[in-house]
Amino acid sequence: MSQPVGNQGVGKRAVRFPFVTVSGSDYEMGCQIGEDRREAIRAMYDEVLFAMVKGRPPFGTGLTEDQLMDEARRYISTVEAFAPTVADELRGMSAGSGLTLEQTYVMQVPFAGCGLLMNSSGWREPAETLSTYLAGTAGGCTTFSVTPEVTAGGKVFVGQTCDYLPHYKKYWIILEKIPKSGPATLNATPGGVLAWGNGMNSAGIGLEYNLLGYPDAKYGLTPFVVGRMIFNATTFEEAVEVALRTERASAWNWMIADETGRTCNLETTALEHEMIEPEDGILTHANCYLTDRFTKEDLSVQLLPDSPVRTTRLRELLAERAGSLDVDYVKSCYEDHLGFPASICRHPVPDVPTHENLDTNVLVISDLQERKLYVCPGPVCEHELVDYTFSGS
Repeated sequence: MSQPVGNQGVGKRAVRFPFVTVSGSDYEMGCQIGEDRREAIRAMYDEVLFAMVKGRPPFGTGLTEDQLMDEARRYISTVEAFAPTVADELRGMSAGSGLTLEQTYVMQVPFAGCGLLMNSSGWREPAETLSTYLAGTAGGCTTFSVTPEVTAGGKVFVGQTCDYLPHYKKYWIILEKIPKSGPATLNATPGGVLAWGNGMNSAGIGLEYNLLGYPDAKYGLTPFVVGRMIFNATTFEEAVEVALRTERASAWNWMIADETGRTCNLETTALEHEMIEPEDGILTHANCYLTDRFTKEDLSVQLLPDSPVRTTRLRELLAERAGSLDVDYVKSCYEDHLGFPASICRHPVPDVPTHENLDTNVLVISDLQERKLYVCPGPVCEHELVDYTFSGS
């Protein structure tokens, strides 16, 4: 049953995230991000490194710092080969922040990287130990999109919660990128991370994504890099093509929509994919495969066993108001506590170390027609949405 926690609508706070605008070439934009968020990026790197070296799944990798740097050096050549413009941005971010290039690359894989390790080498702990541990801490990103026929005024919304380390939320910013060519982007992301997803571009393309796990990982591009490439798309078809044709390193879930209402969910592994279309104007997803041919080897549901419940629950809540969905009602769906503490609205679990805990860092909802981003920190039940727009609008 749903459990009442948080403020439940009483005394909610509005929090405005720092708004950072960068422009120019990919290298120049990376430099500007690094310079603007220099101290925060360096502090976040120390915390990411601690979690990856000392933490347990889903954050700990079992690698030493030297081993992580070795992996980063291998990954640099992969990104340079398959995504040279992204490599330029990361070089700029390194120069601006003062981190080494290897450290800058490690910043791009704190959660995605654990998925790669999970997919390729399996868990490093006995299953019974892991399941006992995760029973108290599981939770994850819960994603949705809705098409014009189910919204008030024919709107198109796409969004998600991002669940991560509780102390990580202080690093989140609203980042606007205005490149020399191609669409501008507006998304919520920790400063120093290329693109967590959670946003849109000026061409009206919205993107959200979720961790998945499948045993076919290989060397390739991790999701934050692929996400940055998708944000360069100017059409729905191009965005889908980028998600599917890139050299993916591991499993991931992509939800893509455009301002006309075209939307799809792409469940991918490193080598395969399946597309899921909206049902009655609604798409929801979390951290498990829904496609039959992937479910038997789904590693992500072992990590986040609450995912099927979150996926179904969000769909049920959205369907209750089909035909009149608006931003406020969608936000209220994300305040749900069914299955607490591993609920859609995620709160830190008491007595679990910070670097092994999870809570909702942010909720992001994109209005693709208005080009407006609605964001609040977690827990969602304790905060109000604040809206952001492109600086030129």
